[in-house]
Amino acid sequence: MRKPMTIVIILTVISLLTAMLCISQGIGFENEDGDESLLAGLMDIYDLPSYEPHIFVLDEDKDYSLALNEPFLLDMNEDKVYSAGQHNTLVLDSNEDLLGLDDDFYVAGFDWVGTMEVTLVDVAVYDSMEHAGIDSNDPFFSRDFQDNKEIRFILCTIVLENVDAIPNPSFSKSGYFNISNFGLIIEGGSSSVMPPNEKQLVFYFDGTIPDVSPGQRHYYSIEKGEIRQFRLGFFVDEADYYKPSAICVGSRAAFPACLKYQLRFAITPEMVKSA
Repeated sequence: MRKPMTIVIILTVISLLTAMLCISQGIGFENEDGDESLLAGLMDIYDLPSYEPHIFVLDEDKDYSLALNEPFLLDMNEDKVYSAGQHNTLVLDSNEDLLGLDDDFYVAGFDWVGTMEVTLVDVAVYDSMEHAGIDSNDPFFSRDFQDNKEIRFILCTIVLENVDAIPNPSFSKSGYFNISNFGLIIEGGSSSVMPPNEKQLVFYFDGTIPDVSPGQRHYYSIEKGEIRQFRLGFFVDEADYYKPSAICVGSRAAFPACLKYQLRFAITPEMVKSA
């Protein structure tokens, strides 16, 4: 049985490693004030009264070890999950999301203030980015898994409508939105591309703003009232791509808040493109 302090240390190390990964990928959210927490930023933006976060006390008689490696199940907390299937629209309202502050901080954490609406309109599976027709000069093009026959490339097409949203300055001082708010979760986890209990990163995005540095390639713009179509790409193990999956929306990687808003889909034979 692990001692409570050991568990806290392990969780802290995992959080630090996750943050380092985001920074190394150039997809972290800007924050000019290093001491400003996400919660404090939310309070500022929404002009909310002060909020005391819950203090979680670890039970010495409970085994927490499984929580570190247990894979995601998309239907956990089903009564608190906002989900839509393919061709159905999911409403992403930051004000509605913030109601979770009083429910053990069950907040997905959008990088906008206001409402977006998103629809998953197409999903296709390819052998590689090249097979999907992505140009080798594209800033997101990667040969990391080009010759790996055990890795597949999933290309998802979404339609995003900006109802009345503006970028949340607590996440980015750039004035743009960040596509890293979107990530792929596979039921039961993925074998090797990412840890089984983490969202898959966006490895490809076709809506980046022009003439940006590599560290800003996840930025995009969409004006109020505008509707745009984007393609998001993910690398997935061949053994896993057929599992029920979802594009989840929100900046928080913590379970279960990362599952709060989902665009669900399952791969069918016609979605798999032969080389």
